[in-house]
Amino acid sequence: MFFLLAMATVEPPQQLWKNSVTGALHFQVHPCGVMELYVSPLPEGASREGALYPDGAHITDLKEARGLLYTMQRPAIAPSVSCLFQCNAFY
Repeated sequence: MFFLLAMATVEPPQQLWKNSVTGALHFQVHPCGVMELYVSPLPEGASREGALYPDGAHITDLKEARGLLYTMQRPAIAPSVSCLFQCNAFY
């Protein structure tokens, strides 16, 4: 019973955090630990062009969720490897 109550109060972690010194947004993920992924919809008036999930999504396919996060973090791991999307589209 306690386990069910505790799980009901757990919130998904945010993937972006703001550096308190520079004010810049930073992206941090660990794809190996993900089981599912929640994507928030774009805000009203935002450009939907090129957006993978403009209306938001709940990705439960393990391979798709981990692959998406790996693709997003790849530019930071190896900047010389080209990115499939504009990384600044998340800011």
